[in-house]
Amino acid sequence: MSISAGMVVAMAMTAGTPRAESALDNVSGHWFTPDKASIIKIEDCGDGTPCGKVVWIDTDGDHLRRDRHNADPGLKDTPLEGRVLLHGFEANGERWTNGAIYNPENGHTYRALLERLDAQRLEVKGCVGPICRGLIWTAADRALLGE
Repeated sequence: MSISAGMVVAMAMTAGTPRAESALDNVSGHWFTPDKASIIKIEDCGDGTPCGKVVWIDTDGDHLRRDRHNADPGLKDTPLEGRVLLHGFEANGERWTNGAIYNPENGHTYRALLERLDAQRLEVKGCVGPICRGLIWTAADRALLGE
């Protein structure tokens, strides 16, 4: 008995699906940025990859609430809440690589990686060429989110 070429292709196409879903579940959730000034919600972009959107910004203090540094005139000075900052990732085991992260503090977009460290911590790396800088985001309290 031989396996048809179509079956081989179908098996190859579905072989990575559970791993990608597992990796997506691993990074999904609500995350505080390191300064606790905003919460980013990471969820499925609609294609099985993670997207991260600003869902809360601290109203106290002097935190950036508008996208003052965006080079795109259509986005410059628009509210950051609701803005997608993370997108375009590829599953790589339990990590996500080759994505993009937008930094509203300087208006630049960087290559990004995501990796869950433990139940409470997510490492978010922004890279320029081979040099990456990692930040630790912490899980946001569900009570704070009203969930």
